Amino acid sequence: MFATLPLCIAGARLIGIGVSIVLILLLTSACQPIQPPTAAAPVASSSPAEGTEDSATPASAEAASIAPTPKPTRRPRVKLDIVLEKLNSVALAGNLLGDPTERKIQVVLPQGYAESNKRYPVVYMLHGYTGNESYGFEGKSIYEQVLRNGEAKEMILVFPNADNRLEGSFYLNSPTIGDYETYISQEVVDYIDAHYRTLATRDSRGIAGCSMGGDGAIHLGLTYPDVFGVAAPMSGQYHWLNDLGWKNVDGFSKLPANDDEFQTLPIEIRWLTAIAAGAAPNADKPPFFLDMPWEIVNGAPQVLPEVREKIAAASPWADAADYSKQSQRLNSLLIYHGRLDAITPVEQVRAFDAYLTELGIKHDYLETDMGHCGDLAPVLSFMSEQLVAEEP
Repeated sequence: MFATLPLCIAGARLIGIGVSIVLILLLTSACQPIQPPTAAAPVASSSPAEGTEDSATPASAEAASIAPTPKPTRRPRVKLDIVLEKLNSVALAGNLLGDPTERKIQVVLPQGYAESNKRYPVVYMLHGYTGNESYGFEGKSIYEQVLRNGEAKEMILVFPNADNRLEGSFYLNSPTIGDYETYISQEVVDYIDAHYRTLATRDSRGIAGCSMGGDGAIHLGLTYPDVFGVAAPMSGQYHWLNDLGWKNVDGFSKLPANDDEFQTLPIEIRWLTAIAAGAAPNADKPPFFLDMPWEIVNGAPQVLPEVREKIAAASPWADAADYSKQSQRLNSLLIYHGRLDAITPVEQVRAFDAYLTELGIKHDYLETDMGHCGDLAPVLSFMSEQLVAEEP
């Protein structure tokens, strides 16, 4: 038993050495970096068999999903200049309302106007009832967007003032308000042509406007096609006998005796009174020197038919009938209205569109989902397309 002890000890030593070697090898292997598996070759995708669903992503789609997203194209910056002018009108002098003859005009100039010798088409933009020449600020902002979007070419925009004591002239002509027809179509046009680099021909001159300005634009466009080649009224009423003011007379029980009382009237009553100042002037009836469309009977308003007929005769509906009989025509005419207009129902404007067609008056009709005076951009684009510009 004791004779074999040295052999056992030696064997144990050998076993210990072997175990140590094995442990060293295992530790060495564990410390080696892990090699990634070899990537498998891509498999070409095929259309799934009919009636089966293929959930695998094709290699081309997978590559597209990791492609960088292209950056959006930056639109060019557009910054237009606006200039305030003052014009002393001879045509408005002596008006019975006592309104001033000096009027402001805002002029929107194309970018780089001061550095160039180029001449530009001109669009005369008429403001609405209770408005003034500051309509130019809104027009400038919208025109900058239109230019930035590449939807129009460069033009000069002119925003004349046409307000008065009754909050709006409706661009008519009478001793009570003055001669706004001559003021716009001659005095303002001549002033702009003399002081700015315009293309001073009817083919390069347009007139547009919104609401009262829409009625004014078509009135002056149809009346003076020798001055304006293109007209684009927006949100106009066109037939003043259909005006809501004839119906919305609740609470109107006293004719206004002064400016303060005039201001208390509903706006529909005020603007029909303003139209009467141009259509039915009367120098013997101060303080407003006009025949009111109503008289008060037993505390309630009753329409005066003769004044109503004078207002009808001054409306764009009557202008269209006169225009259809004359030889000179506009180069183009756009009637633009919104289906959501709460002031002038769209059915009223559709009737005017049909009336123009019946008269044989060539025109375009555009109707969109906008409200009253909602979007000026289509008018500016239309003017850009129709007006003759200087060749580069």
